[in-house]
Amino acid sequence: MGMDAAEKELRGIREELKASTPETVLAASSRMAKVLGKYFPSSQTHEFMETLLNGMLRASPTCATAGGHWLLSIIKEHGEALLEEVPDILGTIMMHMPAIQEGCMKSCLLEAVASLAGFHVEAVTSSLLCRPLPMDSDTSELWRAMGGGDDFSIHVLHLLLAKLDHRAETESSSLTAAFEPLAATCAALEIISTLQCGQVLRDMLPAMLRALVEQTSHTMGQKMPAPSGSLSSITDGQVHVVGNPCRLSMEALACAISKGIGESVAASLCKEGTWPLLECPETHHEGVCHLARALLPSGMVTPNFIKEILKWVRAGSPKLRLTGTAFLSQLMSDPSIQDEELLNPALLLLAERAKDGNYAVRQMAARALGNVAHGAPEQLKHHRTLILDTLVQASFVPSSDKLMTEGMISLAKVLSQLGTSTGPVILAVGTHVRAFFDHKDDALRKASFALFATLAGCLRKRWHTWYKTQVRQSWAALLLHLQDPNKEVAKVRAGDTGVLSPPQVSPVQPQGSSAIPASCGGHPLPTGAAPCRHLLELGAASQVQGRLHI
Repeated sequence: MGMDAAEKELRGIREELKASTPETVLAASSRMAKVLGKYFPSSQTHEFMETLLNGMLRASPTCATAGGHWLLSIIKEHGEALLEEVPDILGTIMMHMPAIQEGCMKSCLLEAVASLAGFHVEAVTSSLLCRPLPMDSDTSELWRAMGGGDDFSIHVLHLLLAKLDHRAETESSSLTAAFEPLAATCAALEIISTLQCGQVLRDMLPAMLRALVEQTSHTMGQKMPAPSGSLSSITDGQVHVVGNPCRLSMEALACAISKGIGESVAASLCKEGTWPLLECPETHHEGVCHLARALLPSGMVTPNFIKEILKWVRAGSPKLRLTGTAFLSQLMSDPSIQDEELLNPALLLLAERAKDGNYAVRQMAARALGNVAHGAPEQLKHHRTLILDTLVQASFVPSSDKLMTEGMISLAKVLSQLGTSTGPVILAVGTHVRAFFDHKDDALRKASFALFATLAGCLRKRWHTWYKTQVRQSWAALLLHLQDPNKEVAKVRAGDTGVLSPPQVSPVQPQGSSAIPASCGGHPLPTGAAPCRHLLELGAASQVQGRLHI
């Protein structure tokens, strides 16, 4: 449009501005803004916007809305030339937003930021990430405004994902260094919540989930960090406000799961109490196990995802090592781990983590090795020496009760899978496990009986005599076990060992009886451990040992 044409159009618009209806005046003002915006010097844009916004605070709703249209027109016309002024423009808009709450006026400000992002999305993203945390409602609205369309939202999410890279972070990182990843996490939550179709998230979802799980690990137990930007108006007292970084990270993770995988998966995690477990440092590893079990069937745990997990397992950060080892403990039960390129390095890392200074990490390493029996049973025999040696150490070297319990449970899984191909390690296991039959910890006591029971299925013929000797030396403990004060422990029947089953126990004659009847009161006697309980009830336990064929 030439100057002559512009002047002619402006004369016509000037007459329309004299109209009596607000709608006509508003429409005329918007047309004038579009015409004049083409000739407005871009160098004066920020100064004009500041004057315009100050005027909007005192103007009538109609005039203020007209001012908003002028703002939009100038940004749309000169947006390409405003790169250097992006931080100042956003700062001015953010400063006025709390006072501009009227619907149409605020919509103009939100649209102005979205338009500016269309020209300079990286600059706008970086500037908004400098805002204090937790986000106020105005900042949240600005992020959602940037996510107006799914395609553009995905573009913004890729930029935010790049900010979530923690690999260079160490435990000595300052709170300021931790600010940008957390700000990006909160921004991602707002953007993901605007997506109309969760399917558009699928391609980048594995990387996003991996980054958010890592972010949750890093923020566990962390204080609210300080911004890394140069917002001089923000003081330390304003930064360290009430807020829980780990909960903010988990909220973003839950939203990504709900949008990308399905609301049912997110609801299941809530029902299982996953989020409180994840947040607490003492139970974080169990929460990670819940999360991993939910993600594995979704197809989101890709080979690249697994490689990142292996990096966590050997990370310098104790928190990230715990998260990685816990995630790997569930991954080892999945067929995807059968790939030797993944399995071999995973097993070597787990053997290292079994010696970690953190007992929880060692516990998760033991659980992972036990789950190889389910995830890679065909490769188990090939790696049995490393796995069995590591689990024997975890089970019987004095440490924490939870670690030894986990070691015995995992050892039982592996021995059950290997069967008679286990090898002579069962001789050491059978000797050491008996020491835990009367342990004060219920879970450890239960695991020891279950492990002892498993040995019966691993015996080669030449070891039968040895095993019978172990049973004979443990007979009193086995009988007392049937009366264990913890009913759950007592359910692990001594008869499960195979030494109390009918083929190995002679009929026992209580005094005054020729034999124990095959039935009592018309009901058949149960097999396995039940005959022993029956003997105890008859007061004949003292006669049992001499009548066993062992």
